[in-house]
Amino acid sequence: MNQYPTLLRRLGLVIDIVIRRDAFAPLADALLWVTVERPQGDPGVAPSSDVSPRTRTILDAKQFRALTRKVQQTGDLRVVNGLLDLSRFALQKSAMLQGARAGVQYGLIAYSESANINSTAQTATGLSGVTATNTVFCECVSGTAVLCTTTCATGQTLKRYLRVTATKSFTSVLTTATTSFGSFGSWTPPTSVSASVTLIIP
Repeated sequence: MNQYPTLLRRLGLVIDIVIRRDAFAPLADALLWVTVERPQGDPGVAPSSDVSPRTRTILDAKQFRALTRKVQQTGDLRVVNGLLDLSRFALQKSAMLQGARAGVQYGLIAYSESANINSTAQTATGLSGVTATNTVFCECVSGTAVLCTTTCATGQTLKRYLRVTATKSFTSVLTTATTSFGSFGSWTPPTSVSASVTLIIP
């Protein structure tokens, strides 16, 4: 989205605030925030509360940019080179995929050890709060599941598969439940991230 500065400003998602450079003393780590002061409105209408989030910043002779909190807390978002890191979903998706792969690899050796398959997948993600599940299913014809005790028709071979899925809840940086784009539709931020891997097993 940062590639569309004009659109962001027209939508009111970005507001430019110009501040004199000498208004702040150079600091390696300082809190910065904006307080909104609005004129008196209709006394019969209750004003909405304004939110003034604090941002850690660095100001010196060469730069003025945002910083990541020194001691990270659960749910914190990273700041990289002064920009909000929005790659968390992709990174967690990759972690879920890594976990699911580790789970099916364990299942190649012992597909009946369901609990160990799940714990292997969870551990391999490197993340907490991960749920892993696995399913064993069989097919004689691709796309049609049958009991694994089935005797396939002549010319068909019973194939056994293991599918492992790793899932974790996800909190988007966007607090809005759904964003509408008018006639173009709408978009709802994901509330979970998951990945599945399926392998044929002997």
